[in-house]
Amino acid sequence: MPVSPSAPVMRVAPSILSADFGRLSEAIDQVSSGTDWLHVDVMDGHFVPNLSIGPPVVASLRKHSDLFFDTHLMITDPGRFQDGTQDFSAQIAAFKTAGVDIVTGVVIPPDAKTFLTQARQQGLKPKVITLGKALLFPGAIEALGDLGDGLTTEVWWSPSHPFTSSLTKQSARALADAYEAGAHKQWTQPIGFAHALFEVAADTLRRSKSLGAKDVRDSLVATNLNTVVGPVKWGGQGPFKNVSKTPLVLGQWGKGKKYKMELVIVNDEAAKNIPAGGTMRLM
Repeated sequence: MPVSPSAPVMRVAPSILSADFGRLSEAIDQVSSGTDWLHVDVMDGHFVPNLSIGPPVVASLRKHSDLFFDTHLMITDPGRFQDGTQDFSAQIAAFKTAGVDIVTGVVIPPDAKTFLTQARQQGLKPKVITLGKALLFPGAIEALGDLGDGLTTEVWWSPSHPFTSSLTKQSARALADAYEAGAHKQWTQPIGFAHALFEVAADTLRRSKSLGAKDVRDSLVATNLNTVVGPVKWGGQGPFKNVSKTPLVLGQWGKGKKYKMELVIVNDEAAKNIPAGGTMRLM
């Protein structure tokens, strides 16, 4: 089921919290014909006050329905493991039993390789695997071999971002090209933000009344700057006065033309000004 990068996709996903828990299978049958996904709220009574259902119920539902399960884990401890774990059999068995469609997490590269290798060996075949941290650098993806093909990750900067440096006037593409030419390495996401730090610092000092700590602080607070990662302005909606949100899109790693593995933006729903370069492939 490819996801179009150019047109919004509307999904119908009724929550089973609205169903009669004594007749769950019948309730699912009633909505299946007009439903894309089934939304499952797992609440532990601790992370949120309500106590709803747990993994055993999700597993029993999977036996009854082939619908895509959009499972919302509102729980304090979904199952921890130590960095460097060598055996993910318990997690893989639980995922298989529940019939999960998406696996997501933030793990170090060695753990990602261990999990992905064991998942393939043990027959876990989710449609989407989205990982943060482990998929940040091209070298980590190449180390995964064919296990890395099709993995998805959040993209906070790329050569496709339509922004320009306030310092050098380079586009995101030009900045990435300059890095590759100078370092003889493939571009990585942190390049843009490392550059933007210098942009913000230079702009702050330029506007500051003096080099005194208070004046520099006040100048930094008043930042409203277009950078190579997008507009930087502190505040906005919510309680986080010292946070600036920048655009976020979805990328997918695949076999490339210039490099062994390349990251392509496949969904720009959250930032339409950043062009998508392909369509997401299910694994």
